[in-house]
Amino acid sequence: MTHAEAIHEVAQHVGALSARRLRRGEVSHDHVSRHLTKAEADIGYLVKAPLGPREGAVMVWAGMRGVVTVAAAQTLPTDTPDRALLVLIAYIVAVGSLVIQGGTVRWVVQWLKPSRGVSAQDAAEERAALHEFLEGAVERAGGEESLGGRVGVIEAKRDALIDARGLGIFSSALLSSTLDALDAEQIRLEL
Repeated sequence: MTHAEAIHEVAQHVGALSARRLRRGEVSHDHVSRHLTKAEADIGYLVKAPLGPREGAVMVWAGMRGVVTVAAAQTLPTDTPDRALLVLIAYIVAVGSLVIQGGTVRWVVQWLKPSRGVSAQDAAEERAALHEFLEGAVERAGGEESLGGRVGVIEAKRDALIDARGLGIFSSALLSSTLDALDAEQIRLEL
């Protein structure tokens, strides 16, 4: 099965599940629409920026170490033979892996050289798409003339950014920087 076929199969499954829940009255049409938009954005992100073996290796090396082992050892019944020894071993493994693997993450990253994120062209395309999304939000809110001036436009854009963050259709870094810029502009206008 190709990557595109797998994505199509997942999308069909999510759509069928959402349709059943809608028919049973468990969710509203707006909820299903929002859920499908978020699922589409998640799939788009994974297709656009899949993790390669280098990125996966860094994630595995830098991942949490020993937390589950220590938690599992702590939940052993008190009458378990050699419980104290098992808990001690779990702590030693956790601390050892934190020190060894945590202390060497820097060198692993330097050695594997994972991708540094999206390209400049992809970032520019995402910024342009966000700008278009925000302008559409202003138009849906009635246009600049009906929003009571520049502060009204900023508030409409801020609401759209918050909705976009919930849907996951843009990167969080871009949304945060755009929101910071809107906040700074509003403060400048209000002073």
